[in-house]
Amino acid sequence: MTDGLLFANAVAKSKENTLFSEERLMRLIEAATLADAVKVLAEANYGGGTVTDDPLDFETVLKAEQRLLDDFLAGLRLEGTGIECFALTSDYHNVKAILKNLYGGGELSLMLEGGGRMDAQWLKERLTADSPDINPYIDAAVKEIRKAFEVRRSPRLIDTLIDKAMFADIAERLSKKGTDAGIRKFFVCLADLTNVNAMLRSYAIGANFAFFEASFAAGGKIPLSAFEKAYPDAEDKLTEFLKGTDYASFAARYQDAGLAGLDAAKDNTLLEIFKKEKGDMFTAAPVAGYYFAKKNEIKMLRIALVCIKNGVSRAEIRKRMRTMYA
Repeated sequence: MTDGLLFANAVAKSKENTLFSEERLMRLIEAATLADAVKVLAEANYGGGTVTDDPLDFETVLKAEQRLLDDFLAGLRLEGTGIECFALTSDYHNVKAILKNLYGGGELSLMLEGGGRMDAQWLKERLTADSPDINPYIDAAVKEIRKAFEVRRSPRLIDTLIDKAMFADIAERLSKKGTDAGIRKFFVCLADLTNVNAMLRSYAIGANFAFFEASFAAGGKIPLSAFEKAYPDAEDKLTEFLKGTDYASFAARYQDAGLAGLDAAKDNTLLEIFKKEKGDMFTAAPVAGYYFAKKNEIKMLRIALVCIKNGVSRAEIRKRMRTMYA
């Protein structure tokens, strides 16, 4: 295991040099045209040198880069560390996307995410079968969704129940002996910040605590009782609520950018976990940090390019950007 970890970390450290710098990202954002922005991807050899003649087809380049990242993670020999939980988040995202497509329509290919271990077509076949037989967590959630949708269809219910299933699945996997402490901490933080985000969004629309409670995901350090106490003043007292946790910086980021920067604030806080430990070659922090940073980078570039395409102001684009890892 140690030899495999050292090799994987060495490869990840070498790949860090290919990550976008703050300067390169700003150059893409400030590009005069979409074509100029897409040229920045070509300069960075994005997608292994994938080139498109049509700037509007930038998604082809981003998906090629995602496939390279998927191949990197799939090729690791780090059984028992919990690294597979990163791919698991993509599988659960795709389960949500397929269910929303089945119940509400829309172009499925635009909703799917790369990085998972389960083939999307296979997932779709299982989710349309009488019994999904995917895993106990997804199967139970799908059964509950199907029953609820007989009365009322709610995309939010899909998000809520599949997210709960995901965090339960991950918590069980990471409870096993030998899993990496940094990866365990990451997913505890992910659960907590997912709940914090849900609280802020629920509060912003004037929903009561019961509305938030229905989406509460287990697996974090902050108990539901603490959220209940904070909920009446969720926004005004966010700093006080997060004081003494690992998420104090999240409150400051949220206050700067508001709801528009909520997801960026979450991702930046999560990235800090691995930035602090990325030099420790005897943990999974370097490889996990690179993977999460690259996935964030692809997400940022997609947001930036879509915004440029649709004429969104550069100031608004910058609000949605994440901290760079390199």
